[in-house]
Amino acid sequence: MSFILCVAIALVCSKSVTGQSAATYKSQRDSIYALYIFVLDKYDSVIVANNALEGKIDQIGKQLTRLKNEIDTILKKKNETESLLSEANKLIGDQAALLEKLEAEVKRLSQSKKPAQ
Repeated sequence: MSFILCVAIALVCSKSVTGQSAATYKSQRDSIYALYIFVLDKYDSVIVANNALEGKIDQIGKQLTRLKNEIDTILKKKNETESLLSEANKLIGDQAALLEKLEAEVKRLSQSKKPAQ
């Protein structure tokens, strides 16, 4: 929304300077510049938030891979004990919980991107 406002102001102010006083022109230019800085700050904030989310998702992916490898190792053993099978079952539960957490985060992010109606 801010970007659209910035573009609209820029279009209004893009008319030739002739017929406008220097003070009016400077005032409009300063307003556009302030709006531009606001949009840049918002952009930076979105980029930082996006990077944090990517890091969070990457961390969950690494945890899921680690759990998968541990489960594979246990299940590939020829002489697994009941305690190892119990451990594999626990790890599968941990893996399922992480997947649910990841799915909930994806759903939340998908819903927040939908335009308001």
